[in-house]
Amino acid sequence: MESERTSRYTRRRQQTRDALLGAARALIAEGRASDASIQEITDRADVGFGSFYNHFDTKAELFAVAAKEVLDRWSELFERYTRGIDDPAVRFAFGLRFTSMLVESDAEMARVIVESGFRALEIQTGIGIRSRTDLEESRSSGRFDFPDTEIAMGLVVGGVLSVLRRGLADPAADHDRAGAILTEHLLRALGMEGAEAHRVASLPLPAEPALKIHAVPLE
Repeated sequence: MESERTSRYTRRRQQTRDALLGAARALIAEGRASDASIQEITDRADVGFGSFYNHFDTKAELFAVAAKEVLDRWSELFERYTRGIDDPAVRFAFGLRFTSMLVESDAEMARVIVESGFRALEIQTGIGIRSRTDLEESRSSGRFDFPDTEIAMGLVVGGVLSVLRRGLADPAADHDRAGAILTEHLLRALGMEGAEAHRVASLPLPAEPALKIHAVPLE
């Protein structure tokens, strides 16, 4: 009986935490993380005001945890989607195109990435580590040729944020093509020869039921 009560308490506590994080994700996606009050957060989560402090000390902590969970999920999807691809440049390119399609497959995740801005690829997040690794392995193997990894990362993040913002503003746009065009431009900027950048950016992508991605002709 005692273990059953403990189990119910644990479940309720987790449900409250999940509700708070869900409310925080929605507010981040709406661009309202900075001005939302704790009362608004708990109202949206449909939990008591006092419950907030059983899980988080401050709003900043809640929003940081919510954003990191989304970015970690992005990283997990990225890893799953590019698993088994040996060429780091192709892996990098596929990851860019996968990310551009989040507008269609997971708009909330796309909005959180956009609102996170350049923090989305910080070294502390899995996606940041993965992206840096792919960039540096591509350079070491001769696929890319760029002088500074941090500047290259800034270029990549800026391009990704631009395509996601554009896609969110125009959901009917051709997100496949936008991602492929971004990928070719970035591959060229990172030092890949033009014809090869075009080829890699146009490759058929791995099957992923949750994403509507296919080979994109760029001619």
